[in-house]
Amino acid sequence: MIKFIYKNGRLEMFNSNWKDNPNRVNPPDDDDLFEAEMQPSHLKIVETIQDPLILWEALSYDGFIPPFSNDSRGFFEQRQNIIAQEHLESSLMQAVADKDFKALGEIMFDQICGYAESVIDFRERR
Repeated sequence: MIKFIYKNGRLEMFNSNWKDNPNRVNPPDDDDLFEAEMQPSHLKIVETIQDPLILWEALSYDGFIPPFSNDSRGFFEQRQNIIAQEHLESSLMQAVADKDFKALGEIMFDQICGYAESVIDFRERR
């Protein structure tokens, strides 16, 4: 049974049956390793966009990957998708207006890689 007790002016959980492992350590800081395992390799992305149809789709309106899938029918999901699209459009317009080629390149790189990753994911699921 779990009890709550006041200790040093704070409410704490007290469980007399729970024993902590004194040899327990925190997990390693391997965020980059975990992310690398989850995403397709850059080489696989480049191989995917070698198909001109996929490359041009990635550069077009089809290349925009919304935060929620198209199957999402809820109001919240639809609004978040619209907001994300408007944010991308305004970022593109601002980069062109400022002649910020670095930002424009980063936006397009992210869009192309994101679209290629979705194509790879779709192919692997079939």
